[in-house]
Amino acid sequence: MTFQSPQLPVHEIVTAFKEFDIDVSEHDFRQPDPRRWREVYATMYEALTGRSIESAIQTMLKEIKLDATNPEACEEAAGQIAFTQCLQRIMNACGYKNFSQKDVIRPDPKGVRRIASVFINRSRHDTRVLDFLGDIQERAQKSQGEYESVLRKNKELNQRQSADEANYVHRKAELQKLEDDVEEGNKVLAELQASLEEDKRSVQDLKLNYSEMESQKAALKQIYEQKSQECEKLSRKIVQSPKKFQVELDRLKKKVMDMKSQLSKEEQVLSESRILLEHSMNKTDAAAKAVKLAIEVQADFDKDIEICNEIKGLTEKHADLQDAINSCFIQEEDLVERFRVRQAQRHTLTSHSDLRQQSNLQKLADFRGYSEKLKESTKSVMNEASTIKDKMSQLKLKISELDNRVALEREDLQKEKDILIEMVDKVEELCEQGVEKIKASFEK
Repeated sequence: MTFQSPQLPVHEIVTAFKEFDIDVSEHDFRQPDPRRWREVYATMYEALTGRSIESAIQTMLKEIKLDATNPEACEEAAGQIAFTQCLQRIMNACGYKNFSQKDVIRPDPKGVRRIASVFINRSRHDTRVLDFLGDIQERAQKSQGEYESVLRKNKELNQRQSADEANYVHRKAELQKLEDDVEEGNKVLAELQASLEEDKRSVQDLKLNYSEMESQKAALKQIYEQKSQECEKLSRKIVQSPKKFQVELDRLKKKVMDMKSQLSKEEQVLSESRILLEHSMNKTDAAAKAVKLAIEVQADFDKDIEICNEIKGLTEKHADLQDAINSCFIQEEDLVERFRVRQAQRHTLTSHSDLRQQSNLQKLADFRGYSEKLKESTKSVMNEASTIKDKMSQLKLKISELDNRVALEREDLQKEKDILIEMVDKVEELCEQGVEKIKASFEK
């Protein structure tokens, strides 16, 4: 902010002087009175420096040695010179270099107008500078407050970011754990599926075995029907010759009693044959072997007991066939029971598999939902962090601009200060030169 000192109109000077409690009129400018303007100069000095001119004169006179022969005259002259020097110093600082002793002793209208204009312009300039400095200080304080607020916000954001990073690490660990659980669940599901496939194969094997047993049952029924037909044929033969059969039967009964011991042995053989028949998978071949064995046994007996042995053999064969049929029914019931147990086991295993599969699917669904939420939360945190970074960048730019403005204003103030210091140094130098001259004149 540069200082300019144009010459002001008299009426403006009179109005401006009232702000400093200086009572002058336009007449004082047309016909300046030295004593009146001396008072005005003193008030101007005090307004510019904040110190009375009398105290400044006394300070200067303490450094001057007065002539002892005429101390009063020397004191009056020295006071006049000191008064002039003080005003010269302040006028030089205000940019007016032509102030002299003549302006104090014999002021003229042009000179007092020029001096008054310099004083008013300087006062106005100082007021503007003070207002500008106050505004700069206020803005600097406001900028400092904003800067501190930004620092606090930055600290809070850093803390929040640290907390979010820690939370992100924790959530990432939980996500990894859930992924491990899902992988383990997939392994268990694969094992259950393999077990289910094995159970399906077992059930298929049981179905095949059941089909084979049904086939065996049908074959045994067919054999039973054949033997029943043979028994009917034999019964019809017996009915056709009952008397002869009775006589022959009585005769043969005696022989049967004698041959019971041998028959028991043959029955043992037949029992072994029956056991072989029960354990044989091919029921038709077993029945044929049993019939052949019975025929061989009957061939060893006497021809007289052939019919009895044949009847007994047929009866035994009928019983054996009935036992075989009963065994088939038992095996069928056992197979049905085993099939039912297998179905129950399959149902239980399927239920457990479904439950575990549903549980794993529920866990997988929960994990996917949590994963989506975690992704959304992570995305929100990243967006917020990006927004915070953008705001931080904007704040840094704003702070940088404020710092630049403050630096420029400081440079301007420093320049003004340097100019004022330079002016004060020049005034002090001139004062010292004037004092030296006064000392030299007094010494002469």
